[in-house]
Amino acid sequence: MKRGDLPPMIVVFPHGLPSGMWLDAKDGSTPIESILIKDLIPHVDACLRSVASREGRLLEGFSMGGYGVARLAFRYPQMFAAVLMLAAGPLQPELWNTPRASDEERVRLMKTVYGNDMGFFREQSPWSQAAQAVRAGSKLPRLRQVVGTADETYPANLEFHRHLTSLGVEHEYVELPGVRHALPGIWSAMGNEIWSFYSKSIQP
Repeated sequence: MKRGDLPPMIVVFPHGLPSGMWLDAKDGSTPIESILIKDLIPHVDACLRSVASREGRLLEGFSMGGYGVARLAFRYPQMFAAVLMLAAGPLQPELWNTPRASDEERVRLMKTVYGNDMGFFREQSPWSQAAQAVRAGSKLPRLRQVVGTADETYPANLEFHRHLTSLGVEHEYVELPGVRHALPGIWSAMGNEIWSFYSKSIQP
């Protein structure tokens, strides 16, 4: 901001729990999505000098956060001007395997968040949320998807990019050769271009 690489903005870092997945768990025990949408955002708008409209909000997330911002963007397109997905995951249509986690972790995640219901996982996934938003004719946020080619999530990210293309969803897709699943590596590879997305997306 001091250099002028991006406009002045308020940056908020919510904690979505280690495996909250940025959605309301099926059993209601961890309503992460509801807290973010119904409590946190209104609180920020009430207490700080925010631009309390779609034009003033951008979502960014890495890894599980990238999964979260993708589904929230398509679920609440009227709330966000832009969304930046960094090495998002899990982006596979069904959670039968987790390249970055053990099968024990996958089983635990399916139980605690999705209630062992693959249908619920599919319904909540960015794949389904994107298709629903397109069918509804929603005005979608500006979307940038970034992933490294040495990242375990790369194959699923590539398939999701193709899915969005097949749906006619306009989006930027950026592959970073040789970059692994690490935020510093993504920032280093992108350079100042990472900040241009903010400047293009947020009204000053």
